[in-house]
Amino acid sequence: MPYNADETEVTLNARVLFADTEDCIFGTVRVAYDINGTLFGPSEDRANNFPESALLGPGEYVLTVSAEQVETGETITATTMFSVLHGGVNENGYLDAPFETLSNDGDRFDNRVANALFDRTIVLVAVFCPEDGGGAGDIFVTASPAHNPAQTVTVRVPRVVIPCGQQAIITLTLSDTLEGLLGGDGAALIAEPPAGRISTGLFFDLSILLADMADVVDGGGVTYRELDDGVLADNPVDISMNGLAFTPGLHPAYLSHPTAFFADDAADLNLAAEPGTWTDTHTGGFTVEGDTLSGRVTALSLFAPFERRISLSLWPDTASGVVFGRAVIGESLTKSFTLTNTGDVPMKGAGSIDGDATAFVLCCPGPYHLGPGESVSINVKFTPCKPGDYAACLNISGDPEGVLSVRLLGTGTCGPKHSLLCCAPSGGGHGHGDWLALLAVVLLLLAAGWRRVGV
Repeated sequence: MPYNADETEVTLNARVLFADTEDCIFGTVRVAYDINGTLFGPSEDRANNFPESALLGPGEYVLTVSAEQVETGETITATTMFSVLHGGVNENGYLDAPFETLSNDGDRFDNRVANALFDRTIVLVAVFCPEDGGGAGDIFVTASPAHNPAQTVTVRVPRVVIPCGQQAIITLTLSDTLEGLLGGDGAALIAEPPAGRISTGLFFDLSILLADMADVVDGGGVTYRELDDGVLADNPVDISMNGLAFTPGLHPAYLSHPTAFFADDAADLNLAAEPGTWTDTHTGGFTVEGDTLSGRVTALSLFAPFERRISLSLWPDTASGVVFGRAVIGESLTKSFTLTNTGDVPMKGAGSIDGDATAFVLCCPGPYHLGPGESVSINVKFTPCKPGDYAACLNISGDPEGVLSVRLLGTGTCGPKHSLLCCAPSGGGHGHGDWLALLAVVLLLLAAGWRRVGV
């Protein structure tokens, strides 16, 4: 449900899902919108979710969306009702009394706050659980900055996270600057963004506000709270943004920073910054398609797209392998490898041995966790159990480019390479017995030679 006091340009978008993967990739889709009998469209701009717009005044409307697959002629339709409402806007650009005004599932408020200091786009969407009159599917919310309507931030909220007995309002606020999103005082509380922020990206805040339905119905003062992020651990929220320019060799990711909504005397809804740092703790599952970066989040706050170097180096790392040399059976040789995080973000993984794992043993460490620029030593011990050549691989996981592997080579011997008959005399208490055995063998050979000469 868009909001405006007089007339407003209502943005129309649609997302079409295919049951057949081939149709999804190759099919051409045409989407048309019918509002109270007036047709808007059709649009074939699938990349931007089939955008159209309609200038509407306050009132009740019936929207019918038709999607046609051009190749087959197959058409599907969906119908919903929405309203354009009168209402007031507070000094922060948010809707006054939002829980009372946005009273139906899917009701939507759109606003733009633009002045000499900032340009902010705000979207509020009311959501209920199915038992309280909500729909059965997940909730999609999209928003675009006024200066670049082709760029869109899209979020998908699993409806299962909306508790029954509660009215929820999803808030999506975006701007191309922190000052635009939070105002000058609020932006000053945000930690300096790390290097690598994608310049064509937007800052956006995503929150879900909850109020008891009984309080909303009574019409008294509504106390709201933010959704507990703990429910998102098993039901993450999907986020995506298009219009991004990526750098080859770098890894795009969303980072987040704490924010909060609170009520004050001047505004019943206000987005504020909280002390903290930019982190990837609550974001992941990043994928890139064209100019769009998608991901999943398990805590709602302020987000922005970044590019980061994610890489590990292992030394020594030779193409021919690392040679331990010869080791006497029962004795050991040890080699040390240095693993360094040469990227911009913390990395974790583990080392393992493939091949002759009984002869080559990983001493320490197994799992590792390295901050940017940090290193750790990984020791491998070679202990042969019988004569012969041995080969294995030291594998290090954690690098997004693939597993780091180094070939390990070693040879097991019975003794020093200059010893007679392989088995060298030892320096222990049994040395005399070894020499006597060797002397007996030599004398036996000499005796045999004498007998052959005398024949």
